[in-house]
Amino acid sequence: MTVIDDAGLTKVVTVLVTVVVPELLVNLDPNLEAALRVILRKPAVALNNVDLISLTELHLTDPAISNLSGLEWATNLTVLSVTANTISNLNVLTN
Repeated sequence: MTVIDDAGLTKVVTVLVTVVVPELLVNLDPNLEAALRVILRKPAVALNNVDLISLTELHLTDPAISNLSGLEWATNLTVLSVTANTISNLNVLTN
């Protein structure tokens, strides 16, 4: 793509576009789903993978959360706090 500024200067740039097709999240831990609904402000609408891409921080304090499946879609997550939870397997987060 060629970009021209107000002074008439041109610059050739490359733009990378990633298209993510929304996929419904299924089989979420019910307590994780409840926490995500509050955080994402989506109390009734189906959650999908695109919703999780927007997360950069996630603080989970519900002691009843035992499974993090679904969070593999939270690819921009830089802070994850799982205080007081019974989570024993973090393999879902390895990618």
